[in-house]
Amino acid sequence: MKTKVVIVLFLIMCAVFAKANATTIYEIQYTEDAGFAGLDCYPSLLNGDDVDITGVVTAFIESDSSFYIQDADSLWSGIHVWYNNDDVSRGDSVSFSATVYDNDGDFSGYTFLDYVTSLTILESSVSVFGALEIESGDLAQTCNESSEAYEGMLVQLSDVEVTTEVDGNNRWTVDDGSGAVYIGNDYHTTTPAEGETIISLTGVVSSFKEGNEIYYIIYPRDADDIEFEGGNRPPDISNVTATPSSPTSLDDVTVTATITDDSGVESASVRYGINDNSTPNSIPMSNNGNTYSGIIPAVDTSGWIFYRVSATDDSNATANSPLDSLQIIEVVSMAEIQSDPSAWSGEMVTCQGVVTIGIDIIQTDRLNAYFQDNSGRGLNLFSFNITPEYTQYIKRGFLIRAYGELDYYESTLMELKDPEITFIDSLQPLPSPQKLTTAQAAEQDWNSSLVVVSGAIMSIGNESGGGRNIMVDDGSGEVTVRVWNTTDIEVDNLVVGDTYTVIGIGGDYNNTKQIVPGYPEDIYPGIYLPEGIGIADISPGSVQADETGLMETITILSDSSVTLDIVKVVLPSGWIWGSANEDGVELYGDGIDTTVVAVTIESNSVRINGTAITETASGVIRIKNLQTPATPGTYTFQVLTSYQGNTLEEIANSPQVTVEGAKEAFVDIPPKVIIPDYGEEITITFAAPTNSDMLVQIYDIEGTLIATLLDEAYDPTVSEVVWDGRDRLNEIVPIGVYICYVEATERPSGRVTSAKAPIVVAIPLK
Repeated sequence: MKTKVVIVLFLIMCAVFAKANATTIYEIQYTEDAGFAGLDCYPSLLNGDDVDITGVVTAFIESDSSFYIQDADSLWSGIHVWYNNDDVSRGDSVSFSATVYDNDGDFSGYTFLDYVTSLTILESSVSVFGALEIESGDLAQTCNESSEAYEGMLVQLSDVEVTTEVDGNNRWTVDDGSGAVYIGNDYHTTTPAEGETIISLTGVVSSFKEGNEIYYIIYPRDADDIEFEGGNRPPDISNVTATPSSPTSLDDVTVTATITDDSGVESASVRYGINDNSTPNSIPMSNNGNTYSGIIPAVDTSGWIFYRVSATDDSNATANSPLDSLQIIEVVSMAEIQSDPSAWSGEMVTCQGVVTIGIDIIQTDRLNAYFQDNSGRGLNLFSFNITPEYTQYIKRGFLIRAYGELDYYESTLMELKDPEITFIDSLQPLPSPQKLTTAQAAEQDWNSSLVVVSGAIMSIGNESGGGRNIMVDDGSGEVTVRVWNTTDIEVDNLVVGDTYTVIGIGGDYNNTKQIVPGYPEDIYPGIYLPEGIGIADISPGSVQADETGLMETITILSDSSVTLDIVKVVLPSGWIWGSANEDGVELYGDGIDTTVVAVTIESNSVRINGTAITETASGVIRIKNLQTPATPGTYTFQVLTSYQGNTLEEIANSPQVTVEGAKEAFVDIPPKVIIPDYGEEITITFAAPTNSDMLVQIYDIEGTLIATLLDEAYDPTVSEVVWDGRDRLNEIVPIGVYICYVEATERPSGRVTSAKAPIVVAIPLK
């Protein structure tokens, strides 16, 4: 063993001499300056300096991937290192560069290292520095020089008595007769009873601020750091429950239990099997006091869940609850059906969702209603035969389960025909509507799904076929809003030219997309303001057009006292995700335990169930391998959140990313026919490289110049121009196909790029 120690110390010394500016931890920690009372405590003289460090890892903290390091077994020789990686272990001899920090927020003079670079593991599994034997009184007083010398060091107490039990800050105290010292549960959780005797307690020394005082605290690293006097019994497991009690294949199942132990619960888990009573799977449980919970992710199949709760205490004694089971009802996601409706036609399925438009709203002589699930898509409920269950349960805000045959009606509408209805709950919040521009609503397929647009009312049509058509435009292009007479919506009270928000079901009539509102509250003045809880930031906030291999980092916090248990991020339209799988997402933050959460990834979104995001515990989602659109502009990453089983709602200010410049000239024109005689126009979206001269022109099919719409220096803040179907003399052009030509000349290189797109001009029918 002596030979190994000598070798390790030799490696450490070699690493120290290899660095030109090597610094000992003593040089960082030691000071006779007590600092300013109540603000800091013996702040480092090297605060803010970059240093090179070599030493041995005495503790590795899995929860935040930080570690403690010592380079000697004498005082002032230990320090905490923030690392955010997991490639080091206790006992590693390491060398790295970092920055010294002190008096940082709640640390209040607690010296630590951050922004680690160039970390090298010199040797693994070594043991050079043992814990220093101290008395509890050595750390019992508030900020003082003798106690400060132990900061960051590995220490050990012997024969101490528990003097206070765990408090609301997850701290307790012990005393060997020389004074009580705080013990923290941040790294290892134990719940000792007051009066218990601990034979040996080992941990690393830290500090915390309370009021104007700074206290010292010891953090045990794991169960081996605490040796209680006497024997030990297995934990007690009681009150095991599962919610929901009748889960579908789309439901996460939350298992809760009360777990207590005479010393401390080291770990608890839900063990389960799907159609397998051997419970081969394991989900870690988190706890709030003695209440433990774990989430079995949705299983996407029918059959049975067999489950039990298992708990192990800090002396490795294990207990298991009796085996229990739940029957799973297979439910098909509406998004899966709507992704390929023709493939599902004729299938008998069960779907579950919240009614968005109830019975007797659109038609009163039959069932013609809509419901939607958490996938963000909906289905039509249809029957010519009205039953008591339909009139009783198919009402807006009711959560129902429907079983029936799918019918793809006229290749536009997916119906669940003659459904058998099971009532689940009432007074449910409506699903969060998909926020669209009016142009997107007029072009994209959101059949049977709840959408929302905000825009100016351009016109209100006369009654036709039992309803009226309202044209709404937010500047991107018009969309038809179909208001049926049976909805009680007072169309005559709407003002042409004013801005309104419209919430309704996406539809399709004669190959024209439309929005169908159902209730008076679905149309209201002003713009749409989401009601989701939370705040989010994104980085980087500015990128280049058509950039590939990009990573965006979204940081989410709760903006109230509630804990967010589900978050979802939806990519903006036009962004391409090249790694829409588990390799394309990284999760961090105190509010996301990667061993607990369940992640669902689609082509344009990532959803995380089982988060614990609060006002102080953030969730960090990194989405990798993104490609930005070719069109510059401001793009919104839609963030939706949920808490306590509520519906996902978009937060009020989803983060935005500005896309600047383009690699070459770009043009995009919606595939629509314009009739200039009716005053119709078409919006042309264009882009160019930064520092370019921009030219946008209209030619006829023979190459004759018809109109010049733009000829000036490119302004990245302007990406659209409108053509009204008129030539240079302001005359309406003849019917036919015209070409929009966009040209960009870069300065000073003179490089020219161009793009073209067709426009069809028609005349009104006689």
